[in-house]
Amino acid sequence: MQPQNPFSFGKALSPNNFIGRSKEIRRIVNRLLNGESTALIGDPHIGKTSLLTYLVHSEIRQSLYEGKAAQWYFSMMDTQILGGQLTPVQFWEQALLPIKESLDKEPPDSPLSKHYALCKDNNFGNFTLERLFLLLKKIGRQFVLALDEFDTLLNHPVLNSAEFYGGLRSFASRPEFALVLMIASRTPLSKLNSDTQKFNPTGSPFFNIFAEITMGALTDNEVEKLFSLAGDRFKEHERYAIRALAGKHPYLLQATCSALWDAYQEDEINRQPYVVQRLQEVNFFFTDTWRSWTPEIRKAFTIAAIAHQERLLKDAGFFGENLMTSIEDWKPELKELENKGWIEKDEQCQGGYKISAEIMLAWLSDELIKAARTDKSFESWLQERGIDGAFISVDEKKAFVEAAKKTASAIKQAATPITDIFNLVKSLFGA
Repeated sequence: MQPQNPFSFGKALSPNNFIGRSKEIRRIVNRLLNGESTALIGDPHIGKTSLLTYLVHSEIRQSLYEGKAAQWYFSMMDTQILGGQLTPVQFWEQALLPIKESLDKEPPDSPLSKHYALCKDNNFGNFTLERLFLLLKKIGRQFVLALDEFDTLLNHPVLNSAEFYGGLRSFASRPEFALVLMIASRTPLSKLNSDTQKFNPTGSPFFNIFAEITMGALTDNEVEKLFSLAGDRFKEHERYAIRALAGKHPYLLQATCSALWDAYQEDEINRQPYVVQRLQEVNFFFTDTWRSWTPEIRKAFTIAAIAHQERLLKDAGFFGENLMTSIEDWKPELKELENKGWIEKDEQCQGGYKISAEIMLAWLSDELIKAARTDKSFESWLQERGIDGAFISVDEKKAFVEAAKKTASAIKQAATPITDIFNLVKSLFGA
């Protein structure tokens, strides 16, 4: 019987298959033990849902929270699937289900049973919820509510309100209450606060009670632990190739490792084209990620990619001095991309950064070539890709377009096309 492929991607990992994030876990656990709330911020497919699932899972939490988990209630909700007409009453009824289920072990006249019944009778209004969370604190318990895809609430026709956000903030910020929140969001807290300021223009931002943890690349040790799932199946040069292609991004690593595992499983002599074909299945990943970025982040990534490609193509000169003169203006966006693990410092590249995952570089290279070979202007491409609004001046936009055109031309004329992603690692996937 053939061994099962140990690499998984496309859905949240089960706690038994979860790897890494030890630094993030330590921070979140310490905050939970102190009764403090945390926001996980990251791009699509970076592992936010997997981490939340790990932190609340019944088989894991007993070992995480210094034995206190037996006195805590854990509830996890995916706000992305909440119905458009879901009311706060229905939200809290669903969120508090772990408490309701625990009442079977409580005497009917216990304070907890009475307070939950009071909440239900009063449609889970904020006043009765306060009394419930106050009671939980008094009896030494804590309610941990994990809300995945939290930023989708900004588009919810009912829950996107001052009363709902204000209640969450009040219950989770006051030390006498027992509610602690863990939220996962693609949108950073600064934007969540600005987008909801209209509900509370003179008061404190709703989401300033959270510590923001940005989820980026895995560490070197975590990447090696992931590779260890393959045992001795992957050769050293293949591991090197995977790192070059996927960087340290967990989703890209899992997808590439899974494809290579199957290439061995099917006894492919030439594993390179097999893996290339398999990676075409995750093209949606790139557009999902791109769509989640701001125009400024897209622009900064494209500039870093153009600089990276210039070095790979060994055809210096098309990056453009005009484009370099304002690179200081992109430093905040470049720093954000670095924190997310998409770029890393490399003094051999113009601007000092290279793209960490060359699969993403190849995807953008294809985009530039498509833009160059059609009748559409690069200005139209900028609009379609959501970059057009990120330019400070007409001159900066002109310099950007010229550099992109020259890059596309150089890629097409290169002896080894950059769009063949496995040529980027010099056929290291040979048999």
